[in-house]
This record gives sequence, C-alpha cells and structure tokens, in this order.
Amino acid sequence: MKAGFGSRWVAGVVIASLVVTPAWAKSAESLQDLVGARAAGGETQLQARGFEHVKTTEDGDRKLSYWWNDKKDDCIEVRTYDGRYTAIADVSASDCGRKSGGGKTTAAVAAAAVGVAVLAVLAALLSRKDKNKTPDSGYQQDWQQVEVYNLQ
Repeated sequence: MKAGFGSRWVAGVVIASLVVTPAWAKSAESLQDLVGARAAGGETQLQARGFEHVKTTEDGDRKLSYWWNDKKDDCIEVRTYDGRYTAIADVSASDCGRKSGGGKTTAAVAAAAVGVAVLAVLAALLSRKDKNKTPDSGYQQDWQQVEVYNLQ
C-alpha cells in the first residue's frame, strides 16, 4: 500500500459523510424554534411540518405529547408546562407505537453506508498517481491494493 492512501481514504470518507449525515438527522433539532410557544400554536406548526399527534400523557403538572412524522420515520416527545412548550426531544419509535429500527431510516442508512464505500474506492482510484509510468507507454504498469471496510 502506498503512502498517502490513508489520507485519500479519510478525505473520501469526510466527503461522503457530508452526503450521509442527513440520513441520520433527527427532527427535534429542527423544531427548537417551537420551545416557548403556546401549545395550540405549536400543535399547528407540528402538523404543518408533517407530524401527527399520537398520544398525550400527564406527569404531575406537565404534559408529555408524542408526535410521529411518517416521512422522517421519527417520533418526538413534546413537554408542556403551563400551556407552553418547554422541551422537544427525539424518542424511540416505540414511544409512538411504531416498530424501532425499521422502515425508511434503516434503508437510508444502509444505502448511505454503501455510498460511503463506493465513494471511498472511487476517491482512492481517482487520486492514484502512477510513478512508474513511462511518458509514452499509454497504460498503467503497476497495481495498487485498495481496501474497503464495511462502515455500518
């Protein structure tokens, strides 16, 4: 294995991670603008963003409501106190009555892992410099071993 292959592989993984990261993103982070909102207005916003109400439970003077987003395959928990949203967090799919770890998210992560492996191989092959090539030979004279790891 030639020197420098590791740095090219790392660069390929970093570039691929920019594409893969949205597949692992969860919803709560993008909903933080609703913290502090009145519950009625927050519910309208959640519905407008693709969430459907699943259930609400009471924990003393606080309410915990669970919302499911089918497109994102994600469940969130909204904590309400005194009529206002106090916190929004991602929770497991089972909290919304769904099976955990299945469906669209698993398929997206698997596809992303394959994409990372393909991009890493392509980056290594495209960045390869053949130092033993004579100017007029027109073909590659040596071979470089490429290792691919399952990144799941």
